[in-house]
Amino acid sequence: HRPSPRPQVSLDLFGAERATFWRESRAGLSSGAYFCGKTLAHLPLTLLYPYLLCLPFYALARPGCGFWDLYGACALAQVAGEGWGQLVSLAVTSNRQVTAGAVALVSAMFTGAFPLLRSLPAVFAAASRASFCRWMVEALFIANLSPLAEAGGLVRLTAEDLLDRYEYGGVCVPWEGARACEGVLRAARALVAIAVAARLAAYVTLLVKDRDKRR
Repeated sequence: HRPSPRPQVSLDLFGAERATFWRESRAGLSSGAYFCGKTLAHLPLTLLYPYLLCLPFYALARPGCGFWDLYGACALAQVAGEGWGQLVSLAVTSNRQVTAGAVALVSAMFTGAFPLLRSLPAVFAAASRASFCRWMVEALFIANLSPLAEAGGLVRLTAEDLLDRYEYGGVCVPWEGARACEGVLRAARALVAIAVAARLAAYVTLLVKDRDKRR
């Protein structure tokens, strides 16, 4: 178990104010400024949610990684997951909660832990690269197993075998923190890419909906 990102928390960021945006857009409001302003204004809450989840989780579970390594992975996953939530809020007109829940569920299914990525058809394995849960879990696996692998011997072989089984990046030995580990950095870059791509798709959807509304 681990703190999980929730796309649902961003559903009302744009979806609940579409009528307001369309009215102000006709008055000359910049859609880009509106989108960026709303996203930046919500960012403190986006970063606060995983912090509040990680505090009790870290105290109770005592994972092998440091607190900020745990928080960093969860925070990036939350940012990426909320990008998906923004896209759903603008693209779907009804049952947005259900759709966002389905996105979170599918993302969790594609972490590679169960079922294994190698057991999935190639198209699903490729789709897992858009899973914010997959990259969060990969970063946390590497960050937790790498300090243990420093012991060497059977412990290191077990850690390497586990990461290879899940098709995650390899252990980082010697462990010098998440910021010095290529496997963790790769997962972080993937989460940033998902966050940017999902928000760009949400922005394009906003523009298309606004153009259709003007007709």
